[in-house]
Amino acid sequence: MSNILVRTLSGALFIVIVIGAFLLGELTTAIVLGTFMSLGLLEFYQLFYKNNVGKPFKNTGLITGVLIYLLFIGSHIGLWKLNVLIFPLIAIPFVLLLYSKEKNPLNDLALTYLGLIYVLIPFIIIFQLYNFSDEDTSWKIISGMFLIVWSNDTFAYLSGRFFGKHKLFERISPKKTWEGTIGGFIFAIITGAVFAYFTSQNYVYWLIGAAIISSTGAIGDLVESKIKRIVGVKDSGNIMPGHGGILDRFDAVLFAAPFFYVWSMFCLSLKMI
Repeated sequence: MSNILVRTLSGALFIVIVIGAFLLGELTTAIVLGTFMSLGLLEFYQLFYKNNVGKPFKNTGLITGVLIYLLFIGSHIGLWKLNVLIFPLIAIPFVLLLYSKEKNPLNDLALTYLGLIYVLIPFIIIFQLYNFSDEDTSWKIISGMFLIVWSNDTFAYLSGRFFGKHKLFERISPKKTWEGTIGGFIFAIITGAVFAYFTSQNYVYWLIGAAIISSTGAIGDLVESKIKRIVGVKDSGNIMPGHGGILDRFDAVLFAAPFFYVWSMFCLSLKMI
């Protein structure tokens, strides 16, 4: 089976799982996002072990991240009201400094918290986007963001492959070009306009939103590429045939979601959504 076919089938299954979760409801969305968050956090920690760049407190970081996610999400969907426990949980990795025998445990501690910032917080924000407004609109906002990201990624790849000549950031990602980035941006805007039309939502919100998602998503892609270059790996993992790992699939979303959330909050205050 060709790599393109494998990549296409794997990507299609991923889209079905993600969009399907959004349509099935809040609890399903929380479970699916939580699963991806846990896998992504584990991938992030494992990256640094491969070339001895650092040794983050992997198990503690993963358990802390999962518990914080469960406490935060559970409070929002009405399962429990234990948000206050998040604060002592954040301090737990510091305790391992007392027992670490590594040469530079502060570096390992910093990497542990970096994983929580880079992976956990964006996934919580993504869930917040699902719960952003009324039940009829919430799935549209989060689905639109993902569709714009996927459109940007797909057409950036195609535009770069057929028209790419000028390198975007060769030191970090040699294959990315300005032509690909611009092509992805244009089709992201088109996707935003089409999505606004078919969901009867505000065009200004989605056109500017698409521009924010595309530009910040491109930065997120470069950030992950830089991390992988530092640790000397091609992919963050191999859980998705043809795509790599969870972080490879979510790199743009993790960076775009916080910016899109701020834009959505602003538009909500103006009653644009």
